[in-house]
Amino acid sequence: MLFRHPETNGLLETCDELNVAPIAILPLAEGILTGKYRVGGMDYPKNVKSIMKVMQLDIFGTGHPTFWLKSLFKKPYELEREKLEPLFELMEEIASTHQATIVQVALNWLLNSHPKMIYIPGAKNLKQVSDNLSSLQWKMTDDEFQRISRLEREVWKAYK
Repeated sequence: MLFRHPETNGLLETCDELNVAPIAILPLAEGILTGKYRVGGMDYPKNVKSIMKVMQLDIFGTGHPTFWLKSLFKKPYELEREKLEPLFELMEEIASTHQATIVQVALNWLLNSHPKMIYIPGAKNLKQVSDNLSSLQWKMTDDEFQRISRLEREVWKAYK
């Protein structure tokens, strides 16, 4: 949800043509999409994590680091969480409708965004495994999917 480049660079289209299932790494953006780092929540860890390492790579061969990901942060390791809050509020609303969690809404949205995509969410404990698996037990409505998609695009415009 926070990294939509494969939708615009031809990757998903090519995977569809070749009947290959793309694999999404960090689908919950190292916990950002779990909601635990939202306004009033935990501070984003200051240690260098995978998402920080990815920001320094030239993963698209442009000769520049991945600046789109850096736009999520004011300075290293300080997430601009207030820009993501409208997205979390909508996800929370949808979660309450389905007796689900924000994590389940995020994963459910991802599952609906590309049917062949393989998502590998991390899980450090049994509760997280259960939360991840529960996202498969329901399906958001088309309207809910569209509302999140529209708001997600608006949130990204605020980062540019």
